[in-house]
Amino acid sequence: MKKSILLLTIVLLGIFIVLLLIFSNYTSNDNQKETVNQGNAGLREIKIKELSLVSYVSDDFTTYNIREDDKYNIGDNIKLFFKVSDYAYIKKDEGYFIYFQVNIKVIGPKGNLIYHLSEEPAFEFMKTMKDMKDIPFIDVLETEMIDPPGKYKVYITVKDMITGREDTKSIVFYLR
Repeated sequence: MKKSILLLTIVLLGIFIVLLLIFSNYTSNDNQKETVNQGNAGLREIKIKELSLVSYVSDDFTTYNIREDDKYNIGDNIKLFFKVSDYAYIKKDEGYFIYFQVNIKVIGPKGNLIYHLSEEPAFEFMKTMKDMKDIPFIDVLETEMIDPPGKYKVYITVKDMITGREDTKSIVFYLR
């Protein structure tokens, strides 16, 4: 009887030690992975760069012409070019996973909100990339005959969905 109790105690103690080792190793690995991801994401502040009014952008975004003026006729399309940089990422075996949203708000000549998507972003960018580089975008605002002439201000906001950080830039154009 004493041998079976002693054997049972040794077995239970062995199981406890094995479970303790497994649990501590599992917890250590999880904390380590979380720290790496938070470190990658936390070190970067998403930014909008080179927000410009343009007349031309090549299909591969490598060539673009900045407009000489900011005046448009009613009915013209306003092309906005910008790059997103310093976005957060999660390092994966196949590359860097990134995820951010872009929103656009246009304020009219009387200070009134002309365009804004409040419920959803203008577009989302979610991708695994091989290397970290600035990501170029172009957005086209279509003016209509009902738009009054005057000064318009466009706000572009990018929100990093990994960190929650945002950057907003603005640019002005005139309708005549």
